[in-house]
Amino acid sequence: MDAGGRIALTPRLAAAFPVAFLVITLLTRLGNAVYWSGPGGGVVLAVVFVLPLLYTVPWGRALWARHRGPLLAVQAALTYAPLLVFGQDWITIAPALLAGLLLLTVAAPASWLLFGGVIALEAVRVAVLGVPWPGNDAAIVIWMLVAPANSGVAFFGLVRLADLVTALHAARTELAELAVGVERRRSAELLRAAVGDHLEVVAARARDALAALSRSHDSAREQLAAAGRSARRALEQVRT
Repeated sequence: MDAGGRIALTPRLAAAFPVAFLVITLLTRLGNAVYWSGPGGGVVLAVVFVLPLLYTVPWGRALWARHRGPLLAVQAALTYAPLLVFGQDWITIAPALLAGLLLLTVAAPASWLLFGGVIALEAVRVAVLGVPWPGNDAAIVIWMLVAPANSGVAFFGLVRLADLVTALHAARTELAELAVGVERRRSAELLRAAVGDHLEVVAARARDALAALSRSHDSAREQLAAAGRSARRALEQVRT
């Protein structure tokens, strides 16, 4: 927690948000997939979540960076190929994951154009296959178009939030290390300024003592005593 008693948003905690979003979304949609498309639909839906989950972990992110095109193609196939089997009953969350991955892996503005293309394909899908539920068709059509856009942007935003928190944490760590280095250099400079003069005096007194040793032992002892006093003063400054 921070000084205000709030939970600090650490990189690990921020990275858990997109994972939690995907897991919760999978669990909430899995029942619908099984109900409308049978057990096979549930299995396919679970597979659809594999690549998005892979993007949320560091080693998976590296894999995405190396093989972005093929992985996007696989995700697109997992999104639209089940329509050939399950028809209009295929669950609508799959396009949202594809749209979110396009925003994350393709540079803007192309990413947003592709995102709009995914939503446009949903409109085509509704026009061709219709809606799977009876009732107010207009409301259902609007929901089928808004839900993928909303979930795709949410996934994109949570991943970007985790990336931002990680980058800020790394920057703060680097700044703290730089501050420690600056403080150490400043302390070393102050120490040299405080002790350097005394050390020069000690060295000069020692040279004078050696020079006076052949002429007068008393003079040599005085020089050594003066050198000792300078050394003690230097030591006191170091301690303070």
